[in-house]
Amino acid sequence: MNQKQLLMGFGVVLFLFAGNAATQEYTRIKTRLEATQAKVDKLTDELAATTKTIHAAIKALAERFSKQSFEVVEHKTEPIKTFEPPKQALIVMHSADSCGPCRAWIATEKDKWEQVGWSVQVVKEIDSERGWPWYEITDRDGKRFEVDGPLTNDKFSAAKRAK
Repeated sequence: MNQKQLLMGFGVVLFLFAGNAATQEYTRIKTRLEATQAKVDKLTDELAATTKTIHAAIKALAERFSKQSFEVVEHKTEPIKTFEPPKQALIVMHSADSCGPCRAWIATEKDKWEQVGWSVQVVKEIDSERGWPWYEITDRDGKRFEVDGPLTNDKFSAAKRAK
């Protein structure tokens, strides 16, 4: 045998294997498509039956409500009750640029009060008849009181009780 015939024979065998593989793959894909189509058809039938049941239920409810009589009842309206929103808890600190305790309180304590819901305003003054710092405090319940010296929890509580 010569080389040309051998190559042609090998090519025919490869072609037959490739054709067989393609036929098997086609059959496998076709089977899967048929199974998928059967599932889709079944779901479509179930959906149609469910839709028909829902439409029948809606129609029955509509007929039932249309046969019922309704009595109109008048209600007296009550005025809308208003409420006053809670006041903003406010600390107004009176201080000066030259006040060391003021700068220390602003650096260490101001953020702590703000983190628990207080609004803190710092008023820088040039002169004052009172010693710095001093604080004007308006509590959430609207009570107003003052604290002299650096504001601490103890001074706050004592000044609030005194009011």
